[in-house]
Amino acid sequence: MRRRIGMLVFLFLSIGSIGAIYETWARKSAKENYPPPGKLISMPWGASHLHCLGIREEGKPTLLLQSGLDIYGSLSWAPIHEKLSRSRRVCAYDRAGMLWSEPNNVVRDGVAISAELNSLLEAAGETSPYLVIGHSRGGLLSIIYAGLYAEQVRGLVLIDSSHFDHRVRAQGGSSFTSRHALPSWAVSSIAHSGWLRAFDPYPYGDLPRNVGPAKQFMPISIEGFFAEWLATDLMFDQASKADLMPLLPVLVLSREVDADVSLAKAVSKDAKSLWQKLQSELAALTDCGTLRVVNGSGHYVHHDKPTVVVDEIATFMKRIVEGHSCEPN
Repeated sequence: MRRRIGMLVFLFLSIGSIGAIYETWARKSAKENYPPPGKLISMPWGASHLHCLGIREEGKPTLLLQSGLDIYGSLSWAPIHEKLSRSRRVCAYDRAGMLWSEPNNVVRDGVAISAELNSLLEAAGETSPYLVIGHSRGGLLSIIYAGLYAEQVRGLVLIDSSHFDHRVRAQGGSSFTSRHALPSWAVSSIAHSGWLRAFDPYPYGDLPRNVGPAKQFMPISIEGFFAEWLATDLMFDQASKADLMPLLPVLVLSREVDADVSLAKAVSKDAKSLWQKLQSELAALTDCGTLRVVNGSGHYVHHDKPTVVVDEIATFMKRIVEGHSCEPN
């Protein structure tokens, strides 16, 4: 019996060691085969990836892209990043612990992330004003950023954004992070074990080709993902208290919930109706809000309908620059 137990322990440790060696090699290979498309900026917490395209023009805001709570980071914007940059300056970045950006051990709430982003832009020599564009959870981060740095933000575009009251009205106010949360050390151990890369459980769906390289960094990004997920309640609370300027222009681009097959299978008619209502409320955060429903799109509106999103942002930008962003089209 002792011999059998010893053999099992030896086998377990051997498999673990092989997995860890494989993961170390795979991470090195991913960085060599998929170098960052932008610049790595040295920051106090480590290198951070910022990818800016296009020419900065006097009087025109730089577009600042904030990805959602996923593992795609700056690559989430690949379907529209270059297209947007043809007539304006556009910057995407990877939050700490995602893709090419090194982790930061502070609590990953919206205030901390916004402060890091502001420091990163300053270190890179980027200058305001900004038009901040956020998808999903990135919408909440964009709201928080606009509240903290109001003098730098000329407008918000929220693409099928999360709403800070969603958990209260849809789930009775229950905490996102109090149920079955793994300790951070366990997540880190799993991420470095090689098992995530070998049996990749992440639900990618039908990704655009230029977003695909994010898969190679999944075991790296999953730790950053989990750290942000743990701060969900705090981030939602911070977004609900964001002090937005009353005349700040806001454009909400929402999915067509009846066209979203995955959503239709997963949730009830009441839940879909609530999502539409919450999107309308996001457009009413200021006195200058507009809601557009993008027909035929799912949650990743900018993946499903990139041309529509680019055109909507361009029209919104033009109205801001011309000074009549609060007037209806």
